[in-house]
Amino acid sequence: MKVNELLRISKSLLDTLNKCGVKALDVDYLQLYDDYLRLKEDGFKITYIVEHLGEEYSISVRSVFMIIKKFDTDI
Repeated sequence: MKVNELLRISKSLLDTLNKCGVKALDVDYLQLYDDYLRLKEDGFKITYIVEHLGEEYSISVRSVFMIIKKFDTDI
């Protein structure tokens, strides 16, 4: 399969994701979000979770907050 064929098949989904501000590279943060949900369910405070995930994934606390906000958004 060629790239243009895959894009044609996925066009409507990609258009919807694009309109909602979701980027293809956001898939890299799915594990981070899963870790966030697990830690939150375990009763840890948000501040601790965000600090921990920032260190674990080598990104800023602000980036962790932005990822969580994006992934919690209804489409």
